[in-house]
Amino acid sequence: MKWNEGLLDELAEQRKQKEGGYKMSEKDTLVLRAAKEELSTEQREMFDQEYDKIRKGVLATYLLWFFFGFIGINKFYVRKTGMGVLYIFKGGLFVVGWIIDIFIIPMQVREVNDTIAKEKVLEIKMLTKS
Repeated sequence: MKWNEGLLDELAEQRKQKEGGYKMSEKDTLVLRAAKEELSTEQREMFDQEYDKIRKGVLATYLLWFFFGFIGINKFYVRKTGMGVLYIFKGGLFVVGWIIDIFIIPMQVREVNDTIAKEKVLEIKMLTKS
């Protein structure tokens, strides 16, 4: 798959325009993979080092959920700031939201990690542009 610079720019612009974070679609994930494949070896190493430092973990998210989920700390961790604020004021959405989180945490972590990876690819491409 040949990489198209315009698609990467379009995705970056979409992220800037959306409030509360950017949700990657399947198309975005395919574009990200294509972008990563076209990184040089040096750029891939840089990506891997940076991504490993900042990616979110499911276990960490569950621990935050278990101990601080009623006040939404796990929501802030996965970049769901609006939901985090709502949880603070509504006590985990009256416990119902806290229970629902058991099932949606893996999806939220995957989503935020996709977004982080896309941001890192963009950053590396910009830093190493000739």
